[in-house]
Amino acid sequence: MSENKEKKGIIELYEIILWIVIIGVLYVVSRSNYLLFHSLAEIFSIFVAYVVFLIVFKSRIRLENRSLLFLGIAYFFVASIDLMHTFAFKGMGIFPKFDANLPTQLWIAARYMESISLLVAPLLLIDSRPGIEKKYVEPIEKEIFFWQVFFLYAGITAACLLSTFVFRNFPDSYIEGSGLTPFKIMSEYFICTILLFSLVILYKRKDRFEERIFRLIAASIVITIFEELAFTLYVDVYGFFNLMGHFFKILSFYLIYKAIIETGFDHPYTLLFRELKQSEEALRQETTFLRVDQDRIYNMLGVSKPESRSRPSGSEKEKDHQVPVQNIYGLIGFNLNENFEPMSIDGTVEEITGYTKEDFLSRKVKWTEILVPEDQPLLSEKMKETMSNPDTSIELEYRIKNKNGEIVWIWEILQKLPAESRGSEKIQAIVRDITEQKKAEEMLRLKLEELTHSNEELEQFAYIASHDLQEPLRMVASYLQLLQRKYQGNLDEKADKYIYFAVDGATRMQDLINDLLEFSRVTTRAREPEPTDSEVILNRVLSDLELFIKENKATVSYDPLPEVIVDNTQLAQVLQNLIVNGIKFHSEKAPKIHISAKRISAENKASEWLFSVQDNGIGVDPQYYNRIFEVFKRLNKKEEYPGTGIGLAICKKIVERHGGCIWVESELDKGSTFYFTLPVNS
Repeated sequence: MSENKEKKGIIELYEIILWIVIIGVLYVVSRSNYLLFHSLAEIFSIFVAYVVFLIVFKSRIRLENRSLLFLGIAYFFVASIDLMHTFAFKGMGIFPKFDANLPTQLWIAARYMESISLLVAPLLLIDSRPGIEKKYVEPIEKEIFFWQVFFLYAGITAACLLSTFVFRNFPDSYIEGSGLTPFKIMSEYFICTILLFSLVILYKRKDRFEERIFRLIAASIVITIFEELAFTLYVDVYGFFNLMGHFFKILSFYLIYKAIIETGFDHPYTLLFRELKQSEEALRQETTFLRVDQDRIYNMLGVSKPESRSRPSGSEKEKDHQVPVQNIYGLIGFNLNENFEPMSIDGTVEEITGYTKEDFLSRKVKWTEILVPEDQPLLSEKMKETMSNPDTSIELEYRIKNKNGEIVWIWEILQKLPAESRGSEKIQAIVRDITEQKKAEEMLRLKLEELTHSNEELEQFAYIASHDLQEPLRMVASYLQLLQRKYQGNLDEKADKYIYFAVDGATRMQDLINDLLEFSRVTTRAREPEPTDSEVILNRVLSDLELFIKENKATVSYDPLPEVIVDNTQLAQVLQNLIVNGIKFHSEKAPKIHISAKRISAENKASEWLFSVQDNGIGVDPQYYNRIFEVFKRLNKKEEYPGTGIGLAICKKIVERHGGCIWVESELDKGSTFYFTLPVNS
């Protein structure tokens, strides 16, 4: 645990260092080309806002709390006005008929919209704490709410743009030569006040947030307040306080990124399905006390379990066969004659059935008469079975209708008494009211179905979100490449290097998104397993990798491979990933890969094919055996060995989908052997 905390601390330190470097780089860029700095700062915040909107749009039906949905829509339109602000900024030349007043007006409009949205959003939070009753909201109601808010913001945004571009009746915010107008300065102070109120409301409702998300959103609001204060002080749109305001804006949007985007992808249930998790936990606690300890019940009754065929011992035959249930709530004990009529009754008869013991003993009410008709044949069958199997206790579940007409679920054990037992008592029975357990089981079943459905939707969401993220990312990469072509050579060497790093980062993010798509396709694009010749699949993979194998002077060999039941495309994916890894992570020696398979069988388990892919590469430290199969986990620097770290995670997901398992055995500098199992084609 301490080692993990230490590593986390190191990662956070690196993150701080990275931000110091980024701020330093942006400052250098601002000194040589402020317009470039402003465009980069605004594009970053716009990109973050659009991705926030994309996430809530794709999960709008699943989100229980409307606060996040509301914020996602608000940030979309705030970013849209910010985009117009970026185009209108002094020096861009897109709106030549307007001066520096236009971007300032657009800025103040966007900030009003952002601050008021942050004020309203906490008011929409639903109290999802355990024990608080929550009203179920139909998906269609969530859909209606989404589009109502969307069109409301669309109307407000359109009004702002018409006011600034067409009617030009939006109050002046900046006058050339004079600087900021009183309206602009007072607006910034008023916006700060709104943000302070939103912070207070957020704090009062912080128990309805995950603690991490609360801290990040609160920090973002505080930074936004500093941002607004900075924008009350500048005189020149290229001045120092304008620069600081944009730094604060970048930081505030980054905190929103940490709160929503990163948390949404790394811990999606934490953000999107928090209410479902809490409901499941509450249900689990509620049903724990309902679990029946059957061994204790059997021991109490002195009867055999259904699978037991042992005869009672002599001492047991001498026992009094009265069922000891007088002090146990929810139980009834019967001693019956050979016609299954009660000779004695104990327990909470009236509480369960509504009738008294005397009603049953006097035959005024018969047990069979209060049975639900559909369950009558089951009880009759079990009665006959009890009489014909004296050494076995019989269990059954059925329903009765109590005196008030309510349905009660019953669990019953029937046991024929030994032939030498005294009197007319021939059969012993114990009855338990399991209605609450049945209700809980049904709720649990529905929740499990809901969770399964949510898992499927989450996988689909990961695929759709990853797919749709490519478009805004492509836009960012294109803008960066345009900046690179336009300003390369006009700036100093450092600025060219920084732009190169930005383009490289966008490219690597595209690689990550593509790999995330591949990971989601394991289930979303999967086909039914079918008998497949694995040797044919391997030869196809080797054909595809022929050039890669030659370039690395690698040798790949294999033993005869069997026919297995798999999705052949996914088997090819597993083999290709393992072979490519074996070649990529090689030492100074020429890579050597060997693939083999053998049939294995274990006790209480069907036979399987055990595949192995052996290499002579750099090996894996045993402490990382499990970590290498996690998504985006890398053990080596990307400069030494390229890749995103998702290949083995895909292999694990594919193998587990086919009912197998995958693991590694390795030593550092001595190579690795990856093993995975697949079902035998029977």
